[in-house]
Amino acid sequence: MEQLLALLASYDVLFLGHSVPLYVVLAAALFAFVFLGSYPLKRRKPWRIAASKKWLRQFRANKDKYTPVQRFTYIRKVDHFLWEEILMSCFEERGYPIIRTKMTRDGGSDGFVTINDDFVVIQAKRYKGRISKAHVVELDRLVNHNRRHDKGLFIHTGKTSTPIMEFFRSNDHMEILSGVDRILSFLDGEELSLFGNRLNKPKAMR
Repeated sequence: MEQLLALLASYDVLFLGHSVPLYVVLAAALFAFVFLGSYPLKRRKPWRIAASKKWLRQFRANKDKYTPVQRFTYIRKVDHFLWEEILMSCFEERGYPIIRTKMTRDGGSDGFVTINDDFVVIQAKRYKGRISKAHVVELDRLVNHNRRHDKGLFIHTGKTSTPIMEFFRSNDHMEILSGVDRILSFLDGEELSLFGNRLNKPKAMR
């Protein structure tokens, strides 16, 4: 090992016009590989945002061709990251300020929206079965451990158990948006209530 280190130290490489020991370059490369390789983010792609708006137009245009259950089943087949973008686009077209977060799979926030001066952190899940208690707890933690977060909104396409529903009902800083009727009303741009407030209709539908 000592011989190897001595050998590496004896070699220099030219970097930006300067002579740099080879072992320094290798160490920097190793650090970049480990750090960047473990950094769990993907930036929001402009094409994905555009795709979410196109998806909404087509979804609404075909509204009368399918039953509510068929439309809801179709939603559950949407790519998870596209589902997040669709929801954020729905808030945006209703005139609410939004922040699209970087894409991760670490249980973090999926976006933010300001509703009547409340800064709301959003968790979006495209479930088929029952929702996970761990995801609800994570959203509650995000709200309670950040002074900027006023409320939390959990949007999902699965089934909600009675204990979890009671949890949302007993916490005024938390709201759940789920069920065939409410999800479809939100996506179709119809009026519905969140946190005791009526959401705006999309500008194009007013």
